Amino acid sequence: MEGVKRYCVRLLNHNEQWKEEFQKVKQSIQEQWADNVLDIQHVGSTAVPLICAKPILDVAVRLRSVRQLDPSFLEALGYDYCGIQHGNPLHHLFVLRGPGEISLQHIHCYDQTAPEFDRIVGFRDYLNAPPGCCKAV
Repeated sequence: MEGVKRYCVRLLNHNEQWKEEFQKVKQSIQEQWADNVLDIQHVGSTAVPLICAKPILDVAVRLRSVRQLDPSFLEALGYDYCGIQHGNPLHHLFVLRGPGEISLQHIHCYDQTAPEFDRIVGFRDYLNAPPGCCKAV
């Protein structure tokens, strides 16, 4: 993943390697948190092939319980645990950064009762649905 510096915007043409990177992250999370994982989805602009994207891999993970979330696994892989997001205890965030504080990956973890998981996946599906609202560039 190419990544983006903090507080900056960078857009690139779609890259098929983003799917492969997602599959690796998904497999790793599934193996580690297997009993707690209900679903793992590639979301964000890198999951929409017809648009330019901010080159940060966004992954949404639906968990049986965020209370059972073990941050040590992702922290051991170099992710920063950013904690509860937007005051919502059902949404936790991990960020993988590269040299120069470049954001490479965001792992959004949602409790199974959090409606945000369905919203973010639904928005991705809407953008990818034919004819969809996206046009090839």
